[in-house]
Amino acid sequence: MKVIIAPDSFKDSLSATQVAKHIHQGVKQVAPSIETLQIPMADGGEGTMDILTQILGGVKIAVNVLDPLLRPIKANFGWVASTNTAIIEMAQASGIQLLTQVERNPLFTSSYGTGQLIAAALQHQCKRILICIGGSATNDVGCGMLQALGVKFKDNQGSTLPTITGQQLTNIHQIDIGHLPELINGVSIEILNDVTNPLYGTNGATQVYAPQKGATNEVVYLLEKAIIGLAQTIFDATGIDIQSIAGAGAAGGIGGTLKCFLQGNIMNGVQSVMDAYKLEEVFKQADTKNSLVITGEGKLDTQSGQGKVISGIAQLAKKHKLPVVVLAGKVDIAATENKKLNIDATFSIVNAPMSLTDALNNAGKLIENTTTNIVSLWASHKLPK
Repeated sequence: MKVIIAPDSFKDSLSATQVAKHIHQGVKQVAPSIETLQIPMADGGEGTMDILTQILGGVKIAVNVLDPLLRPIKANFGWVASTNTAIIEMAQASGIQLLTQVERNPLFTSSYGTGQLIAAALQHQCKRILICIGGSATNDVGCGMLQALGVKFKDNQGSTLPTITGQQLTNIHQIDIGHLPELINGVSIEILNDVTNPLYGTNGATQVYAPQKGATNEVVYLLEKAIIGLAQTIFDATGIDIQSIAGAGAAGGIGGTLKCFLQGNIMNGVQSVMDAYKLEEVFKQADTKNSLVITGEGKLDTQSGQGKVISGIAQLAKKHKLPVVVLAGKVDIAATENKKLNIDATFSIVNAPMSLTDALNNAGKLIENTTTNIVSLWASHKLPK
């Protein structure tokens, strides 16, 4: 008997590695004889750099950068010397977790620090960069990032603008890409992403995600208007219609600018992590009659089926006829939706009325308890009496 443990992180509570460990402990409390395989997952958001750096045998390098509010901090990127590969996580420098609730407002945040991480990677003469763009605090269409790489943005008088935040987007009338083509020449760039949203519109970066980053309705209106105008300016500079790119709206629009200005290839983040693990082979070799897959995330909702860890793991498990159970801090879908997500069962780890703070602080124990109940039921039909 084997339990394959492949969870995402539980945001604001536990990393994917910690979640996997607690599930493992819950399994062992039922039956120490059950084999477990811990495979911490990510989809391009927080934690992806750590996981990929470990899988690929790299090290982490610390860099002085600016956070979303342009304050000095240290951030890490992964470096795999054997393949000259850099692994950059936007959340390290421009992540929403770096800001308090009251600081979150995409009018005033910038992706400049992410550009500094890319610049540091380029100084290592890297040949390949993996850029994980989930978890951002920004909606500046990656303009701050481009500034850190030498791109100049000018107003209608031809004057160079200061560091771009969401508030500055409306002032951009001309883009000077400078020496950027020479800087990235010979470097393969892969953009690890979990959404396909366009840059603007009802499903775009601003209307869908800016409210999650602290934007009021008024801020959403201002950013949307500015971004529509910026799309034309980007076309004038690159000849590329950024709105036509699936995933251009990812991470406040940085998905689109990485494609337009750095010739990056937008990749499915969770698929990239599964490929790094060679997870297809792991699932293929699993005994369908005596194996169980347990995955999980902080909140299970309709977005979980759209390029997230749950979706990737469940699809692969279904392909190899393996049962899938999902643990979540909050289950926000009906049980009738499980089949659409290729899930066999879902369980909330919250077992009694409690505050969000209590749930976050006790998530590890709650995961263990829920796992114990699930595996007890499963094992009762599998283990010899």
